[in-house]
Amino acid sequence: MSSVMNRSLIAVVAALAICLPVRAQKLDWKLGFDYLFDNSEFDSSKGIIDPSGTFHAVRLSPEAGLIFAPGEDVHHRVMLGVNLFKDLGTQAGPGGVLGEVTCYYRMDAALSSGELCFAAGCFPRAISEGAYHGAFFDETYLFEDNNLDGFLLKYRTESLYAELALDWMGKHGDDAEPARRERFSILSSGLWNFCGPLSLGWTGNFYHFACSQYEKNVIDNHTLYPYLHYSPKVYGLDELSVDFGPVLSYQRDRSLDERPVLPWGLECNQKIERKGWLIDNRIWWGYDMQPYRFLGESLLYPGEPVYHLPVSKPFWADCMLLAYRHPFGSSGFIEAGVVLHFGQKVSEPELSIPVFRGWQQVLAINFNLEKGYRKPRRKAAPRTLGELFGI
Repeated sequence: MSSVMNRSLIAVVAALAICLPVRAQKLDWKLGFDYLFDNSEFDSSKGIIDPSGTFHAVRLSPEAGLIFAPGEDVHHRVMLGVNLFKDLGTQAGPGGVLGEVTCYYRMDAALSSGELCFAAGCFPRAISEGAYHGAFFDETYLFEDNNLDGFLLKYRTESLYAELALDWMGKHGDDAEPARRERFSILSSGLWNFCGPLSLGWTGNFYHFACSQYEKNVIDNHTLYPYLHYSPKVYGLDELSVDFGPVLSYQRDRSLDERPVLPWGLECNQKIERKGWLIDNRIWWGYDMQPYRFLGESLLYPGEPVYHLPVSKPFWADCMLLAYRHPFGSSGFIEAGVVLHFGQKVSEPELSIPVFRGWQQVLAINFNLEKGYRKPRRKAAPRTLGELFGI
């Protein structure tokens, strides 16, 4: 980002500090640290399904800004920060370490019906609480692209959580970057507890993959995962949960196909955790969820490659994480584990893949420091959503 833009962002924060009442202002700051070592150097599919390689990176994310609290039930924040990202093993200079500048507004409100949060600008993806994993985004993608450019609205009650977000990932390329495609996603996730340990959930990504100055094809890539969530309380376990549902997709390359491609499948996620020890298993059965992968567009499918197999019949895959996570209180954790990969055996002249595809080793560290921030509290006579906006 240019020095002119940096000075402009600082000027905005300074102007807000001058304009807002001094008694209502509070300084807010955060410091985030993330480290990920992901060794996936197995190549049983010869790169067709599971690309062999190692991801090894570290990021430091300082933020500072102002909190304006006109009442105990509503807080407004304006934050400015930067991501210092290092792809370990490279010899990048300071220009290769400086990542994305974050600048955003956030509102948190405690209403009579629940908690409301709204964020807009370039803000940390961690503000979102949606479960966008598996077919939606893989872990290395989420680590590298850890910010959203757009807005996020989320709402929580005792029985419901729901969120809606826009992530503007790419502006149509100019003469300086003619190959850059216009790309944006509309994201949504939620969970509704309707009966004891049973809940209904959903995760969706409606992805518009459009043109650049070079490429004129527009691709629609929409995925929805509605699921049943079962999470009983079991003595001796910190968590036991099962998610099951269909993964539905609508995809169309407008320059190649008159009709959309509609791949689908069934997914079941099981999770058991006790005193930091974790088993997280995901079973998939369905059709190829990445039918346009042959186009070579790496940004078209940010989900995990296990959902791809270039066959016309349904296939199965299984990924099992065995890990131990040690928490640092409420400030973060360190996690070490292995992931075992299994899948459909393929025996063809041009493609031979065994059932056991390989295993990867993962080490992750997450640490967050934050100035003692207290969430908004409901008033004795809490406001409704209409009263919050003066309706």
